[in-house]
Amino acid sequence: MTSKKRIFISAGESSGDFHASGLVKELLKLNPDLKIEGLGGDNLSILGVKLLYHTRDLAAMGFWEVIKKLSFFMDVRNDCRKHLMDKKPDLIILVDYPGFNLRLARDAHALGIPVVYFILPQVWAWKPNRIEALKKYCNMLISILPFEKEFFARYNTEVEYVGHPFTDTIPDETDLSEIKTKLNLAETAKLICMLPGSREQELERNLPPMVEAFSILKQKHGNIKGVIIKAENLSADLYLKIIGKGNESIELVERDKYDYIKASNAVMVASGTATLETAVCGTPGVVVYKTSLFTYLLAKRLVKIDMIAMANIVAGERVFPELIQKDAAPERIADEIDKILSDKSYSDDIKKRLSNIREKLEPGGSYGRAAKLINRDFLQEHSSQK
Repeated sequence: MTSKKRIFISAGESSGDFHASGLVKELLKLNPDLKIEGLGGDNLSILGVKLLYHTRDLAAMGFWEVIKKLSFFMDVRNDCRKHLMDKKPDLIILVDYPGFNLRLARDAHALGIPVVYFILPQVWAWKPNRIEALKKYCNMLISILPFEKEFFARYNTEVEYVGHPFTDTIPDETDLSEIKTKLNLAETAKLICMLPGSREQELERNLPPMVEAFSILKQKHGNIKGVIIKAENLSADLYLKIIGKGNESIELVERDKYDYIKASNAVMVASGTATLETAVCGTPGVVVYKTSLFTYLLAKRLVKIDMIAMANIVAGERVFPELIQKDAAPERIADEIDKILSDKSYSDDIKKRLSNIREKLEPGGSYGRAAKLINRDFLQEHSSQK
């Protein structure tokens, strides 16, 4: 390598920041002198990535929520475009976050900057017209979902499938007794884990019915403990305000997320990446999701699939019950969790189906595989571009 290469990376949400950092770690192993700037969160910042904007400001879920922040996102895009014009990076890497990143891809393409899209927009669920934009503006598409390569092939679009990172980041074989000892959990106590989402508006809508459902379960099962997994980008005060005083049976935790999920008897989880994490951990649960009425009604018109949980989509069946909008009532949630706690054969059947999801997400080494593809085609002096 005769000159330092410059990359601009765009990961606008917490999960994108997590995956982007995994990819950046592998890229730096191959090329330690890379200069990387862009949009992201703490995981990228720790690796030395200079952030123009942080995920805590960029996260917005739903049509109405995005519209309310439209002027802000226009400013972010203008700043990114100016950065691309001034710094002229050798490559731009986009991670998920399609509403913003596809516009950034168009800007980069117009400036002659190669574009790699890692973790693709869910065009198989809605907005299939985005396929044309991906083909036109991106030089490489890298997928972490096993069914996407075949889906895109139907549209004469080449996709590199590298496996899903969770098969690396979440250990397969685990001694639950050892985990419970580590977390200071009683062997006989039942544990319920709550993952309400990583955006503030998700927390405000999803956590209250989860906490109420836990209270219902507590009355029936007695020896039960709850844990809420805190998102890195959200303040603890937001959670504590919802949990309320006098709820000593619920603990807010910031570390050992996968250990807590694995040690749990059941999980209440918001739709999104966390459903796949829960599935790979092998823990039964229920999907709980509420959004604004406007967003929900619009999504029902636009979304082309009948399941919203990524774990269910990968499985090709409804392994996790999905309680959406009015169905996400505390009593309904408690009923679904109670079935898992009370019926071992029911719980064991779910665990068996969850193990099949993990197998579908192989092979391992996805970050490293993606980094080698990017390094080969865009960061070596002899590399050629599409």
